[in-house]
Amino acid sequence: LFVLAFGCSSPVNDYGSAYEWRSFSEGMRTIESENKPGIVVIGKRFSGACRDFARSIAGNKELISMSRHFVMILALDDDEPEDEKWLPGGFDNACVIIRFS
Repeated sequence: LFVLAFGCSSPVNDYGSAYEWRSFSEGMRTIESENKPGIVVIGKRFSGACRDFARSIAGNKELISMSRHFVMILALDDDEPEDEKWLPGGFDNACVIIRFS
């Protein structure tokens, strides 16, 4: 499970309609039922950093292609998980931040 945690905030479509984005709860169920790794993006709509991040991945053909091997989870605002393990610094070794430039 890879976690990308940013102060993100754009609507789902801003992150790219080519991705098969799932809500947090739906995505976590899919990870378990399909035994497939996941990428989780957690964000807030008010953050400018999020808009920048969303623009950087929305049309990234390499990332879109690779995303087919993962359950893609976009947890914005109220969909953000409440468990402390998802808070910044709570990811232990499960947190991997991937940067595409």
